[in-house]
Amino acid sequence: MAAADLTDEHESVVVVWRGMPAERAREMTLVLDAIGIRCGLQRVGLESSVIVAAADAQRARTALEGYARENESWPPPPDQTVSVVASGWRAAVVYIVVIAIFHHLRLRSIGGFDWWWNGQTRSMLITDGGEWWRVVTSLFLHADIQHLVGNALFGALFAVFVSQLYGAGWAWLATLFTGALGNLTNAYVRGPGHASIGASTAVFGALGIVVAAEWARRGQQARPLRRWGPPFLGVCLLAFLGTEGERTDVMAHVWGFAWGLALGRVMASAKPSLSPRAGVQWALGGVVFLIAAACWVLALSPR
Repeated sequence: MAAADLTDEHESVVVVWRGMPAERAREMTLVLDAIGIRCGLQRVGLESSVIVAAADAQRARTALEGYARENESWPPPPDQTVSVVASGWRAAVVYIVVIAIFHHLRLRSIGGFDWWWNGQTRSMLITDGGEWWRVVTSLFLHADIQHLVGNALFGALFAVFVSQLYGAGWAWLATLFTGALGNLTNAYVRGPGHASIGASTAVFGALGIVVAAEWARRGQQARPLRRWGPPFLGVCLLAFLGTEGERTDVMAHVWGFAWGLALGRVMASAKPSLSPRAGVQWALGGVVFLIAAACWVLALSPR
């Protein structure tokens, strides 16, 4: 209601909110209008004040002060963690560099070590010999350049996706665990004569994490096709990418994907409590480095 409406009725008016930009003043008048208090604007230069009838002054001041307190922190400050979670290319680059370095170490037998023998997953040595670290070290080894390039490309892609969901630190830790659990499960299922290498178990674990996140997001969808679309497409990708080649360890891929789905569902449920802060992401990355380093120290130690 305009100020003239108040004065024309010969009512005394009172300024209840003084000196603010016109847009903010109009916002205050909407607050008063919503609770049935007649009001108007009084403009002086570039600033405006809110006026009401004297009889409504106390109620108007109380309402405006309450509104101001409730909205003093709005809009919230820019989220400083968005860039940490939204960027995944650094995780992808680190992943490619790491597996390329280990491929070089294996080919050149750097340090005089047999990286191939000491690092590969060998079921008998894991299940009967207690060499559990092999489920981790085998993720860093590849048979040839084609094997390396394939895992580098798809692993980098899925690393980006998981990093965009949870941040690079959580992505590294979760992906390492899915790969290790997939290799461990496969070692027990396949029996003593089985051996394998390659990051693909973890790569399909990362795929499972991404699928689980989208599956959880669509959990409330009424249409079954939309709700079950993510796991269906995930299985199709697993079948398309994870079954090619004569020496492909299909079961390792399946177990990696299965553990990715399981861990991904847990992470999706816990996402509000998973801190995206840069310090936390770096700390988790450090944990992954320590786990991998400890496993390789154990693998290369004389026995």
